[in-house]
Amino acid sequence: MNLSPGTPLWVRGDPTRLRQILFNLIGNAIKFTDKGSVSVIGSHRDIGDGALELRFEVRDTGIGISEEARAKLFARFSQADSSTTRKFGGTGLGLAICKQLAELMGGEIGVVSQPGRGSAFFFTIRCQLGEQPAEPHPSEADAASPSGMRKLRVLVAEDNSVNQLFIKMMLVRLGHFVDVVANGVEAVEAVKSVPYDLILMDIQMPEMDGPTATKVIRQLDRSISRIPIIALTANAMVGQREEYLCAGMDDYVSKPIERSLLLAAMASVTADRAAGEEAGAASANAPRSEAESMEAHSPDRRTRSQAETAESHERHGHVSSPTIALFDPAKLVELRENFGEADFRVALSCIPDEGAKCLNLMKAAIGAGDLDAARRAAHSLKGMAGNFGATRLAAISRRIELDTPAIEAVAEEIDELEQALDATRAEIGKVA
Repeated sequence: MNLSPGTPLWVRGDPTRLRQILFNLIGNAIKFTDKGSVSVIGSHRDIGDGALELRFEVRDTGIGISEEARAKLFARFSQADSSTTRKFGGTGLGLAICKQLAELMGGEIGVVSQPGRGSAFFFTIRCQLGEQPAEPHPSEADAASPSGMRKLRVLVAEDNSVNQLFIKMMLVRLGHFVDVVANGVEAVEAVKSVPYDLILMDIQMPEMDGPTATKVIRQLDRSISRIPIIALTANAMVGQREEYLCAGMDDYVSKPIERSLLLAAMASVTADRAAGEEAGAASANAPRSEAESMEAHSPDRRTRSQAETAESHERHGHVSSPTIALFDPAKLVELRENFGEADFRVALSCIPDEGAKCLNLMKAAIGAGDLDAARRAAHSLKGMAGNFGATRLAAISRRIELDTPAIEAVAEEIDELEQALDATRAEIGKVA
């Protein structure tokens, strides 16, 4: 990053929100710049009484954005390219999140762009002058996070923008350092340049899925190949678990993600890896036997997830969707406690955006007669809705993914899904 002369090196603000905006803007710039460069420029303006306005600009030489698309770029439920493929899935939602985060920090966001000649996204935030913090004692630098676990450098591989935000908010508030990528290809490249302590790997991703990325990582240099990997999956059926373990993953956590189960798995795999390294490389490198894998994931070790329970209920009888609550009140309380009120509101308000995107993907799949594409969109919506306790959306999405034998059956569910999305959007205005 290039900082203008005189820019203070220490300020007091919200680093988590600032990192999220920069991550989204830089990620988009890299994604849409096949050749040329991406640069980040920072400047400041003194607004009196120790307050500052910081301005950041992310410039790229990529494909650019048309005037028509720019006019609605930061609006909710819209994307720059309505024909966005799985490769570029999620574009637009990240910008809506950026707009909300910038406004929460007293700033604004905008863009200057020309098709074929690149873009320059800029945003401002307000903060206070700060002082250089005292150097931590060596024992404090590696102190435990609020979860009782040492601070970890975590890579999250997840293609759903809202799930990215959900997981990152959770882990950052617990004191961990988090980077996010959108597919397996990006995950493989990321581990080559950063010494991660842990990878959280989604199963279904574009370009390269989680199991394939894991197999590739396990073939890299020893220092990289031994990074613990936890699968994040909305499919925790018997047989699939063993598939993930055989791919080289150390553990799995079902979606919707339960914080306690995620933290337990993180503590377990990082402790197992540390113990293995102390015991010797030979034993640590040895693959788990099938019996060991089954024992490690037996019901005695973990509680059956809410996702599996709900799935079981649905498979034993169809539940009328309008009778299902829009939100799980206990989950909303948990999210408020985990994220804090302001971030809770931002995260919850993203649900309709992602829901609208998935709904449009399903409609496009119906038009193309593509059942697999419809199921993939339903799978993405199911996981996201479950994470935020949007129970009715999750239930209908799960039904579309698992119980529709043909594309005509998906079409029959679309009206109900759209009604549930509208009702969820209205309910968010009351609970957020």
